[in-house]
Amino acid sequence: PPLCPPLCPSRIHSFTRPPVHASSGLGLNAANALSRSGYHVVMACRDFAKAKRAAQDMGMDPASYTVMHLDLASLDSVRQFADAFKASGRRLDCLVCNAAVYLPTAKEPTYTPDGFELSVGTNHLGHFLLANLLLPSLEASPDNSPAGQPRMIIVGSITGNTNTMAGNVPPKADLGAYR
Repeated sequence: PPLCPPLCPSRIHSFTRPPVHASSGLGLNAANALSRSGYHVVMACRDFAKAKRAAQDMGMDPASYTVMHLDLASLDSVRQFADAFKASGRRLDCLVCNAAVYLPTAKEPTYTPDGFELSVGTNHLGHFLLANLLLPSLEASPDNSPAGQPRMIIVGSITGNTNTMAGNVPPKADLGAYR
């Protein structure tokens, strides 16, 4: 069965779900699970070649995904991705923003090409711009599709992982009975 049925798009011929940063970790595994469930996934990634290799290594059917370049640290790249996605003519039923830069041991801050601290620029401003640029496409998707109503999902996975420094910063995430 599809992963989170009410939150994900339907079958490959009609719907698209781009998980942001899908070349490793949570994004890659979500893209793989969705593509195996019959969804077409746009893998929006900074490293095009890495994403293609990762999809091939996972055994994803090449017809079930499209890799597109996106570097969330660059607002120009975000704008180019949004323009390219809109120009593709694909419908957008679900946008998942799950990319993040996590550098807890960095001695000095790193900056984006736009002059923002890297984690702020990537984890927040890049997603904010992307979401705002793609919101009209998301709103244009029909409510009565097999995928359900269009959705935008923002993921903060590192803080929920108690095997990382961020996962041990109090208070710890408590999802209660939600699974």
